[in-house]
Parts: sequence; C-alpha cells; structure tokens
Amino acid sequence: MNAPKPAQHDPASPSAGNHTANAQTLAIPDYALICRIGGGAYGEVWLARSATGVLRALKIVWRHTFEDDRPFQREFEGIQRFERISREHPSQLALYHVGRGEGYFYYVMELADDAKAERGIRQAEQTLTRPSDIPSHPKGESVRALQSSPDYTPHTLRADLEQGRLPAARVLELGLAVTEALAHLHG
Repeated sequence: MNAPKPAQHDPASPSAGNHTANAQTLAIPDYALICRIGGGAYGEVWLARSATGVLRALKIVWRHTFEDDRPFQREFEGIQRFERISREHPSQLALYHVGRGEGYFYYVMELADDAKAERGIRQAEQTLTRPSDIPSHPKGESVRALQSSPDYTPHTLRADLEQGRLPAARVLELGLAVTEALAHLHG
C-alpha cells in the first residue's frame, strides 16, 4: 500500500505557517507542550506533560499537509483503530489518547527513553567495578529522571547509529522485535 503524498508546502498559504508556532498555541486538553522532539512529512512530535505531571510524547498531524481530506481522514481512522490494540502487546507502541481539533488531530503515546540518560548509565556501568556499584535502573527510569530536566533526546535507531554500527546481536534482537510486532498486528 502506498502512503499518500504530502501536500506541497506553500509558504504563502495562511494554513501552512510555522508548525511549531501553531502547535504552541493549540489547546490540547490536560497536556502542556514542552518542546518539539521530532517531526515528519505530516506532523510533529512534542514532549508533553500531562495534568498529573507524567511526561508523554504527543504527535500532531496537520490537515494542510495532505492534498485532500480523504487521506487525512484515513490516517485518523487508522490511529483510532490502532489505539484500541496498542496496549494489548508489549511490542506495540502504547497510545493513551486520540483527539481532534480544527485542522489537526493528535495522539498521546508513551515517551521513548532518553538517549542521553541511557548513554550515561551505560558509561557508568562500564567504569564501575563492583556489581553493587551498578545502578539498578529499570527500563523507563531515564524517562522518570526527566521530570526535573527539560533536556531530552529520544532514544531512536538513528541515535544508536550515530554511535557507530550496531553489533549483529542487536540487529537480530531489533529484527525479531519488529517481526513480533508485525505478527501481532496482522493477527
């Protein structure tokens, strides 16, 4: 299935303004947008804090990035369907909420671990000699540490590749995780 082509960006169009400026003025119920952490052809991902103080990733998909309404609507319907199954299996990205506004829709999802914090933990583990010196950080601890720090870099495959080639065992691990996730979706 081919992905719909994004609409051409027309700087003269009033709806094609600066996405970041537009996002900062949005009223997303129960979430405060902190900073933009990623983006793509159809939207952008923001670090957001919930009303209860939990950090999440919030993706905003803009209508004006699509040539017409049907592909935009299809994306929204797909996200609605995925939300229902996203928390059924650990290999899926958990979506917590899907919402809509004038000219956009958004969804709230789990936040990727912080790449900088994870690198720091790995470096500390390599320099410590006694097992009792190694901090016991369960997965996600680096995200909780962000509660007091706005300095966040999502842990992505791209971030891993910037550190050099991945070991074959890691490539195999990632490949198996992707196939497990796809098998669950097709099931």
